[in-house]
Amino acid sequence: MDGDDKSGGNPTEQSAESGAGTETEPAVREILDIIELADSKTANPDQRAMKVWDALKKSPDYGNLSTWDIVCFAGNGVAMFHTFHPWLEDAARNLAKLMHTIHYANWETIAREELDAEIAKTKAKKDN
Repeated sequence: MDGDDKSGGNPTEQSAESGAGTETEPAVREILDIIELADSKTANPDQRAMKVWDALKKSPDYGNLSTWDIVCFAGNGVAMFHTFHPWLEDAARNLAKLMHTIHYANWETIAREELDAEIAKTKAKKDN
């Protein structure tokens, strides 16, 4: 894609260079219409994530949570809630596997970041 693409990065839009002209395929148009309708009726996933993020930052326990804690909750939270929404089970299982793969492939980085954060907190307490 070049800088002239007006799709805004939406992978469901067909750009002129794909050979489809500027017309959108009927099935793709139907999906985009569903997204537009859903977004007009309820908060989208980005808005919901920001709402939770804002609430976490206001929490007195926020300082005790690492970014990795929050990422793990986001990923494994889906698995925790699939019992309320059974249609999430397959996605939850796949997401939980991905979270564990990322964790164990990067545990040294995660541990180092948590240690650095703990050192910074200790230093800040001493400075106050």
